[in-house]
Amino acid sequence: MVVIILFAAGITAPLAAQSSNAGGEPTAILEYFDDPYEVHVTDKDGFEYNFYMGMELVPGDEVSTGASSAELRLVPNGSIIRMAPKTDFAVESIQGRSGATQSAFRVNTGKIRAVAAKVTGANYEFRTPGAVGGVRGTDFGIQVIPGEIESLFVREGSVEFSKAGGESVTIAAGQMANTFSQVFQAVPVPAGQMQQLFSGLQFQELKPESVPGQQASSEEQTQPAEEQPADTETQTVEPATPEQEGAFGKAMSRVGEFLGMEIGAVTIDGQTYSKLILQPQFTVGKLKASLYLPFIYTNNLFDSSDWYHPAGNDEWSFGMDYNWRSDPWNAVQDLATDLSLKIRYLEYAEQRDPFYIKLGNLNDMTIGHGIVMRNYANDSDFPAVRRLGINMGIDFGNAGFEAVVNDVAQPDIFGGRLYFRPMAKLIPLAIGFTGIADINPAGVLPTDPASGATAATDLVRQADPAIVGTAVDFDLPIIERDALSLVTFLDAAALIPYLREPVGSFGTGFQTDAVWDRDRGKLHNYGTMAGVLGNVTFIDYRLDFRTFNGVFHPFFFNGSYDRLRGNYAAQMYDFLTDPNASQFSGQTMGVYGEAGFNLLRDKFTVKAGYLWPWYINSAGGFAYSDQDYLHVGAIVREGLLPLGVHGSISYDRTGFMPTIMNKGDFGDAKLFDANTVVTGEVIYPVAPSLDLALVVTTTVLRDESGNIRYDSNGDPEYGPSVSIESRIGF
Repeated sequence: MVVIILFAAGITAPLAAQSSNAGGEPTAILEYFDDPYEVHVTDKDGFEYNFYMGMELVPGDEVSTGASSAELRLVPNGSIIRMAPKTDFAVESIQGRSGATQSAFRVNTGKIRAVAAKVTGANYEFRTPGAVGGVRGTDFGIQVIPGEIESLFVREGSVEFSKAGGESVTIAAGQMANTFSQVFQAVPVPAGQMQQLFSGLQFQELKPESVPGQQASSEEQTQPAEEQPADTETQTVEPATPEQEGAFGKAMSRVGEFLGMEIGAVTIDGQTYSKLILQPQFTVGKLKASLYLPFIYTNNLFDSSDWYHPAGNDEWSFGMDYNWRSDPWNAVQDLATDLSLKIRYLEYAEQRDPFYIKLGNLNDMTIGHGIVMRNYANDSDFPAVRRLGINMGIDFGNAGFEAVVNDVAQPDIFGGRLYFRPMAKLIPLAIGFTGIADINPAGVLPTDPASGATAATDLVRQADPAIVGTAVDFDLPIIERDALSLVTFLDAAALIPYLREPVGSFGTGFQTDAVWDRDRGKLHNYGTMAGVLGNVTFIDYRLDFRTFNGVFHPFFFNGSYDRLRGNYAAQMYDFLTDPNASQFSGQTMGVYGEAGFNLLRDKFTVKAGYLWPWYINSAGGFAYSDQDYLHVGAIVREGLLPLGVHGSISYDRTGFMPTIMNKGDFGDAKLFDANTVVTGEVIYPVAPSLDLALVVTTTVLRDESGNIRYDSNGDPEYGPSVSIESRIGF
């Protein structure tokens, strides 16, 4: 349906816009874009439009292109503008509209081409962060890389280009100027370089020859070279067409759109490696994908025995570690594992869309409203541990399902949710049933006493438990629109352990006593959650009230679960042994709130959430619980800070306030330990195709076989992973 609407809008809107502007106020028309999912149009207050081809833009509107290009046309003036991908372009004024005496535009970052109409009285101004170009009927381009390049280059006509300090130059056809050059002046540009400057700026929908006053000039450009005056001071340069670029040039242009490379160093498990990583990236509409082709080595890039082997696996053997004739099954498994490790991610759409899928190293795997699994991360120790996980869902209308697998090659954590809408024609109420299992949580527990193994952990390993989270939920959307949505929900969940081997007084199978207290005749080791979620324009929100006890807590499978799954297995065994112990007997409750929003025209994104928990103690009073949870994340995109610096940071922590207050079980904890997942990167663009990045994460330390290392107290050891890398885009 969305595709049909966009298609219809693309056909009819330009005609409607043309007719509606006949005799109306001057305006700018968004005539063309490649990909509606890669273009964002916002007003002067930062609110994002539901845009379409043929939409009228007014002063204060801003167009940001991702992997798409876009084209504008001024009405009734006839001038046209093309924006290359990764461009931030703003309309500041339109001559003749609201008393404006000129048409003014701003290029914050990226590259544009403008063909200005030669109309009597027409006055144009194109601004960059540090300069302004005064334009008459001209065909020219502008490129802005914040802090590095602010250049203007002219194909036809001339432009008065002025720096913020007042210094100005006149740029004629075949010339350019850059405000960041040591000498600010107009310089001749060789034909090949001019073709490169105009690369990607060929109009797809609009025609330069249709711009008033450009037809004659266009015909002059086709005049044979021998008829051109020999003493012409400046020669106009026609940008290369795809046919002129040749097969090799077209091929390299295609490659440059998706091929990226990292060169640098990375620290894994306390050891520093050099790395060369190829990361091709693809974006087609809602589909995003990236490969991960790593060469991580100690000293010699060309010696495969010197390469880093995640969990002891030679990921470049592709099954050759085994004999295909005598051991075909293991060879096939090894081949599948090695191939899966080359997928960084593949994503299509988002949760609550009719169809969504995510594959690869993921940090936001969620099922339903998240009471059992929310933002589970199978990449918390990337790149030391890499997995091909799956999170997907299909909504058929009356029913649907969601599914998750932590690692296709070695699935330890998996499950899903089935939901139904029995009265879909009357009310969109959905009833869902969830089951998520970790079939090997004790497999990560230590076996060596020097690493924290004890008689208790030996019993847990002997029992070989699986932890199964089950839930039922109710989902009732009040309104679901792009600009406004409100969804109410009610969830209830419990943890049920399954023992494969008998231990002590426990037999094999599901241990239902972990959910139903026969002596007291009541439930335990469960949780409930009720709340609302949705968005208001550019703000996403969530607010819920929850209560839980025993080992269970909402968001049980979360970002730090992989690091603590062995501890949870031990806690579950302790709970089975003594469910009335003080650490399990209290009833914890709390309020969780979360909000995320974009500021400064999507240049700055913030998301934060906090769980404020309390519990009823043995005396019947209320006390603050140690199990609070904090999530903070921020993204600073290119164009906001000086010199093009940008980056991101994410911090997730259980027991945040108790750690600060040195309270309870967190008395000796630190803000960066196994209960924390933190990632951050700072990127500095050294050159147009070269970024220098510093990436820091916290990771659990592992041995050569990929097993978690534990300290003498039985807690996972952790350490920072620091990566300094050069990211090259061709």
